[in-house]
Amino acid sequence: MKKTLFYLSMLFLAISITACSKDDDKKSSSTSINGKWELSQDGMIDDGFEYTGDYIHECSTKKDFSEFLSNGNFTNTTYDADCNADSESGTYTYANNKLTITYPDNTEAEFDVVELTKTKLKIKIESSPGYGLIFVYTKQ
Repeated sequence: MKKTLFYLSMLFLAISITACSKDDDKKSSSTSINGKWELSQDGMIDDGFEYTGDYIHECSTKKDFSEFLSNGNFTNTTYDADCNADSESGTYTYANNKLTITYPDNTEAEFDVVELTKTKLKIKIESSPGYGLIFVYTKQ
C-alpha cells in the first residue's frame, strides 16, 4: 500500500507540475547523479514550507534505493515488510538541475534537483506553487 501511494503521488504530482525551483545556490552541475542512492528522508511542501522526516523502510534489513547508471538507465527498488524486492526501471536525463525519469509506459516525472553533492541528492516535485513532495537520498 505504501509503495502504491508513493507511486501514485509521484505520478499525480509529475503530471501537474507548474513551478520552478529557486534554490540555485545548493545545486551543482559538476557533481554526477550516477550511482546508487538510498532514500533517507521524505516529506512535503505545504504553503512554501518544507516538512521532512526520516524515511521509514518497511524491510528491517534492506533499504529502498534508486540507482542511476551512466548509460541513462535507472532502477528504483523498494522492499516490503517481508524484504521482497519490487523494482521498476526506465530511463532518465539530468540537465539544468532537472531530473526527468521516463517509465516503460512512457509516463514521465520531472523533479527539481534542490541539492546534489557527492553524498546527498535532494529532489522535489511540485503540484502547484508552494505544494509538493521532497525526497532526500544518501549515496551508497
